[in-house]
Amino acid sequence: MRYAYVMFARNKAPWVAETVRSMLAQTHPVDIYLSDQGSTDGTLDVIRSTVDGYNGPHRIHLIECPETERHGRAGLIAHINWLQTVIDADYFITTAADDIDHRDRVKRTVETIAALPRVPLFFGTCQYFTGPNLEYQGITAHPQESKWIDPIEHLRDLVGGSCSGAWSRRLLDTYGPMPDTALVDVYMPFCAALEDGFYFLHEPLHSYVWRPDPNNTGLMGRADNSGSRRQRERIRELVQCELIGNLYLMARIVQGLYAASPTERLESILNSMYAILLTQGSGWFDARHDLVKQGIRPARMPY
Repeated sequence: MRYAYVMFARNKAPWVAETVRSMLAQTHPVDIYLSDQGSTDGTLDVIRSTVDGYNGPHRIHLIECPETERHGRAGLIAHINWLQTVIDADYFITTAADDIDHRDRVKRTVETIAALPRVPLFFGTCQYFTGPNLEYQGITAHPQESKWIDPIEHLRDLVGGSCSGAWSRRLLDTYGPMPDTALVDVYMPFCAALEDGFYFLHEPLHSYVWRPDPNNTGLMGRADNSGSRRQRERIRELVQCELIGNLYLMARIVQGLYAASPTERLESILNSMYAILLTQGSGWFDARHDLVKQGIRPARMPY
């Protein structure tokens, strides 16, 4: 099994050195890919200076993504889809350029996958949360044990979020390239769970660090960094809209599988997804209604 440990970066100069150092500190030898996507703030120079003179057990690959026209989530998706075409590996362990990984993350990923009765299509780990000064704030709430995850459990609890996961090549080849609007940590684990291929390890190996970054790729990050209550309300409505769009994309996948080979399991998943869509649709309606009542113009997607 060939593993690639991948960091995708864009305009993260203040924080990327910490991320790279956490990757270099891994206790299991691995191929490390540090990929920059047209940064304009010196991120690439920081990466180069951080790995300059490195003489450890890992092989370092510094690469530059040519897909730089799109920004925000669409740009991130373009970056990840491109990485799939240039990295030759069976498994991709991913991290964002402003997060920090536990030094045993690669080791525990490799050990756990090797011990499982089958190779998971997606491997999620528990993540812990810290503030900008790296003060501990908590860990992933669900589940509270290591186990295989089913599609509805994943959607209900958003298991395997952020960049705490690892994707198999087969998952990417089967369900990729991802659409521009995909929520990566929702869309890909769900596809894996559809094939009984999502395993969750309840060990906090990835640290999601809240950063004061107004250019955060995700909408929730933008909301957290917004100084205006009105803007936060506008983004809250977009978050609901974005989630509904992804639920629709995933429901279309299940519908296609069911049409090709109808089973009780797929029918049950589809019915549950319809119920989730109705619930989330109600939440989106409420968010839009609140904006209208306050005289706030709804925002447009930033990608």
